[in-house]
Amino acid sequence: MSAIFVSHSSSDSVKVDLVVKRLRLCGHEVWVDVDDLPFGESIAGRINDGIGESAGFLLLYSGAAGKSRWVGAEWQAAFNRWMDDENYPFVVARLDDDPLPAMLAAQRWVDLRTELEEGLEQITSAFTGLEAGTAKDTRPRVWFFDDEPRWTELFQARHSETFQVRTFNDPGVVVKELMSVARSDTERPDLFLTDLYTPREGASPEDVAKAAETVSAVIRAEKELRHHVDAAWHPAGVDIVETVREFYPPDVLPIAMHTQQGLIMLREHLLRDLQLYEVGWLLKERFSPDIDRLVLDGIAMRSGHELPIEGLPRVLIIDDNPAFIRRFKERHGDVYDITSIMTEAEVLPTLRRLKSQGGFPDFFVVDMYYPRGDSPEQLELIRIGNQKLAEFADLEAQAQRLVRNSFDPIGLTVLRELRRIPGLRDLPVMVYTQSGLLTVGDHGYREIEKLHASWLLKDRFDAQTEDVMMLSELARALENSSSRP
Repeated sequence: MSAIFVSHSSSDSVKVDLVVKRLRLCGHEVWVDVDDLPFGESIAGRINDGIGESAGFLLLYSGAAGKSRWVGAEWQAAFNRWMDDENYPFVVARLDDDPLPAMLAAQRWVDLRTELEEGLEQITSAFTGLEAGTAKDTRPRVWFFDDEPRWTELFQARHSETFQVRTFNDPGVVVKELMSVARSDTERPDLFLTDLYTPREGASPEDVAKAAETVSAVIRAEKELRHHVDAAWHPAGVDIVETVREFYPPDVLPIAMHTQQGLIMLREHLLRDLQLYEVGWLLKERFSPDIDRLVLDGIAMRSGHELPIEGLPRVLIIDDNPAFIRRFKERHGDVYDITSIMTEAEVLPTLRRLKSQGGFPDFFVVDMYYPRGDSPEQLELIRIGNQKLAEFADLEAQAQRLVRNSFDPIGLTVLRELRRIPGLRDLPVMVYTQSGLLTVGDHGYREIEKLHASWLLKDRFDAQTEDVMMLSELARALENSSSRP
């Protein structure tokens, strides 16, 4: 397939990487560096040859790109080709508020300044149909195991436009098929999803039904709790991550969102943004300190960040609540060199200072939620929010007991078998479940982390958000595999 030529400034590497990953996941070849271009006698010659041979052109415009003479030469050459050939896709996307050149300002452009996911969809749509009729089906292949047909049918309906979906309801059949594709190395999945729980043999139908209803009650309570959390607190952690990612990509600074209920409380568009920024999740004091450390190590590994061989890994944590910072240091101070701050204004100056001192962090642990204010009315909303969180924790504990007594983690068995199959040990896996994070406990959570699986919670988010989460997992796997020697 002919390539899409991406013109950009190296100063914008974070957003450029997001765009390139999405285009490649959609099956396009992308020329993003000089080394990608056809051979020529000079850089200028290679650029001209590349634009002449490309199937489309994408300009990622910013203030830095506007100052680059190479970027200027690239988009002007592509613009001239577009003027001669109206079928040649010429797409402009703005990365910041720097004004476009007059020649481009009159054209339609894509906004990547705020709504990243919407802009990425517009970009991929603009290049849909290149070499139509000759390209093979480039949708990533996703296999999904769930013992309940209603869930596999729903998954097929929600995701078949984005993925080539194959579903299984029998654990024995899915393991057999995985072994078969590993031997033949044909049509293997790009991503594997597994449900976690199946009714325990010998459990009464009444107990199974009661446990299932309690889990449903937890999900309903989550949706109600969102309104109380939104009224009392602001998810400023998302803004902090966005600011930091402008300067520090994931392999330089892995980020863990440190929160009590953030994953399920976030609105879909914010969750999609965090997925694109490659943020991991660390639930506050839900598991043992050992599990927290295992989670952080997994976030670093998936980000491509190498931890120091000697000395303690360095952690920068931000939280507006001194009690959480104190407890984090008590839980982890023996294994991490911890620096703490409390306000967003301290973030970039602290990172610059630590870098200049040779102590740049290996992890940035970010609290998600911050109070919206300290007026009497706002303090009352915070009090109500804390009360609702306590009630929700009681409901979670009840569901945890019922699920453990009535269900077996069959998905964990499937995952163990998968990781024993040569050739599939690096296959990206997501545990797709309603209640896994709630009920799996320390032992199960530790094993799932060691088996290198991530999480996708059922019945929490819309189909588009699930698509983004799965595509992000695929992108991380592709990036990690390409970086291996």
